[in-house]
Amino acid sequence: GLLGKTENDGTKKTDPTSELIKHLNNAFKKPAANERIIFIDLNTASYDGEKPAWAENVSTKLDRYEKNLDPDQRAYVFVTNMPFHLALQSEQPGLAVLAHGLGIPDFSKPGHYRLSEIYRRKQKHIDAHDIMEAFAKYPQLPPTFDGSLPSSLKGKPYERIIIGETYFFEGIDGKGAVATITTAAVDENSKTAYFGTSNGHILTRPMSDDELNDYRSHPEAFFGRIQNVSKTAKNLYEMFEFFLDAYKNTPKERLLEFMKGAADFSSLQQMNQADLAIEYTERCCASIDMGAPKK
Repeated sequence: GLLGKTENDGTKKTDPTSELIKHLNNAFKKPAANERIIFIDLNTASYDGEKPAWAENVSTKLDRYEKNLDPDQRAYVFVTNMPFHLALQSEQPGLAVLAHGLGIPDFSKPGHYRLSEIYRRKQKHIDAHDIMEAFAKYPQLPPTFDGSLPSSLKGKPYERIIIGETYFFEGIDGKGAVATITTAAVDENSKTAYFGTSNGHILTRPMSDDELNDYRSHPEAFFGRIQNVSKTAKNLYEMFEFFLDAYKNTPKERLLEFMKGAADFSSLQQMNQADLAIEYTERCCASIDMGAPKK
């Protein structure tokens, strides 16, 4: 056997998805008082491309299975493949996960949606999205244990802007102002750091090659917090989340001031603060072309 696996385990069929429906049926037979989360691992070979060969087959089978679900059956299904034991000499064994909402029409379903709709769906099923994010990061080890940057160990320190710290910025309101950093993100393509401030401004700062290398090695620590506080905006939706993080606590009056020239200003005045922040953020992103959000 391989790491304890014997010929009695799994299947001898060449299709790694051949037992998928059997596992689903067995999972639904188990009693559950609340919503179900089902994990099924395929235990198959790794892959080199952007999409594993089994992904389309899994999606087809889950879509077909969903059509015959009982009205009271619903589950978050995560089909995984962690082939570490099948690629012992590989640094990147091709870990993959596919999420599907069985009986959950607004979770992990393909389609074209407004940025605001994608955000609201994500918040509704945030626990499941957190699971997906954990899979995407696994395994991840920090380069240092105290949150310091690797370049600082080489005698190349530089001044960093830290989330939660307060600074004077010359670029605010034309004459400069004191503001606290509330969020940060990086666009690696343009070597630019974006910062959201406590008074609702978005600031930018160019990054050196050393800064960018440190950021890539451990983005969670780069802006001073060892947690998921920063990310590279790979598409327009991720930039939307960054902007919204900066504006979500901005007072309604301030948001209305930002949009005072809008043709539908009277309708905007009727929105609550949370919806108005989402609407303003979406309009900020309308002029940014970073590619369509991936669903």
